Amino acid sequence: MNLENLIKEENILLDIKSREKYEFLHELCDFAEYRGLIQDKEEFYKVLENRERLGSTGIGKNIAIPHGRSDCVKNITIIFARHNDGIEFDSLDGQKAKIFFLLAAPLDVQSKYLQVLANLSMLLRKEEFRENIMKAQSPREVIEILKEK
Repeated sequence: MNLENLIKEENILLDIKSREKYEFLHELCDFAEYRGLIQDKEEFYKVLENRERLGSTGIGKNIAIPHGRSDCVKNITIIFARHNDGIEFDSLDGQKAKIFFLLAAPLDVQSKYLQVLANLSMLLRKEEFRENIMKAQSPREVIEILKEK
């Protein structure tokens, strides 16, 4: 599954305001509902919150991939968000998360969902990609960086 087909320019947030993990997840859910990506922000927030309680989606190197599947999601989608100062996300390496990919999927797409998670993880291992995405000045530039990879 091609990541650039799942990340739309209008679903890129480069100036997150939240300072705390769960406040941030609420902000993402509000945005996802506003954009029509999910039908019930409270339901999807509970999915994300429950996932975080199982173990942080902060994978280290300033990256977090909050994710979940729910009936309130119609199509698999990704929201990219960036926070220049970082948010404490209980990451494996203790670093604040600055790069976020929220993956939302319907319940019936488990194999695609896992494939997207694997593709994101592989892409985010590349230091050059992480550096470039942190420097991006616009959502369009983020899309171009994704197309390069």
